[in-house]
Amino acid sequence: MDFTDKNRADKIEEYILKHILSGYRPNEKIPSELKLSNVLGVSRPTVHKVLSGLTSRGILYRKNGIGTFLAPKDDVCKKVLFIVPEISSLVRGMSHSWFNSAYVIEGFLQSSSSDGVGLNIINIHPDAQPYDQGIQMILKQNPDICMFSDLGGNRNIILGLMNHGIPCIVRNHMNSDLTHCVYGKMREGVRIAVEHLIRNGRRKIAFYGVNMGRYEEIRLLGYKDAMEAAGLEVKTEYLRLCGCFSKDAFDATNDMLESGFTPDAVFGGTDLRCMGILDALKQAGLKIPQDVAVVGSDNLPECEHSDPPLSTVEYPMHEIGRAMYGICKNIFDGIIPGEPVNIGLTCRFIERKSS
Repeated sequence: MDFTDKNRADKIEEYILKHILSGYRPNEKIPSELKLSNVLGVSRPTVHKVLSGLTSRGILYRKNGIGTFLAPKDDVCKKVLFIVPEISSLVRGMSHSWFNSAYVIEGFLQSSSSDGVGLNIINIHPDAQPYDQGIQMILKQNPDICMFSDLGGNRNIILGLMNHGIPCIVRNHMNSDLTHCVYGKMREGVRIAVEHLIRNGRRKIAFYGVNMGRYEEIRLLGYKDAMEAAGLEVKTEYLRLCGCFSKDAFDATNDMLESGFTPDAVFGGTDLRCMGILDALKQAGLKIPQDVAVVGSDNLPECEHSDPPLSTVEYPMHEIGRAMYGICKNIFDGIIPGEPVNIGLTCRFIERKSS
């Protein structure tokens, strides 16, 4: 078999569909990737890519540690569409903070693959496409359920889809009365983190945020919950405006120190900001955590390798994906409540040497 031209992936897929899968019954295990690569005379990674594509479309499904199976025909009709605003949100490391959807999708697929339900992904930014165009792009996919990486500016599109009878599920930063929603309890996680700082004798705790509103508001409320419960005043100088990136936080920290205010702890809002905060504090000759403790949120992989390792509030990405699939499964099974389902998941505080 010759799969050497530029369209070989398409030809391999066509061959598998016509000459291999046609001989298997629904829920029957198909040959392994290694065996298929030997039969087809192509590399195993190439076969893996083709099978992954068939799995995402619901034609196949996988059972971890067991193998790949042909999905029942009725499952192929179950189309779940995941709408993301930016392609970068699908790539590990390109989009920091809770906006990254790669881990959420992984969690969804971990649960859905064993049921033969696939997931298609489409990129629609609510500010980049007119409302009607966005709706039509989605409807052309003929989805049974639509999932959104964020409620944000998607509210009108979600309402439009619901008017077409399409159930919608959003990942959000708080509960929603619009549609089904899964969110992390970041307010509670931040409160626990700041309480940890207070128990360790910290009293002048700075809070970094972009605009002290919208997504920052949840973290700010958790911060204030802990400060007020401890009888500590939230002074104006404690609340520091800061951009989203490490360099922004580096500059904001230098500005804060030059103003004459040195906190004994900082809740940096996100781990990415905290990397800049750590660098600025060390450059100023301050010891961490002896002089200033630092805590972030997201639990990025870099946290364990920063100097010192960063304490953080973990956003439960994989768990959110699994919970979103749980709602999908209930919809497919005909268990559709009259009111929106809201599932709040724990945001765990992880203590490391920075605090």
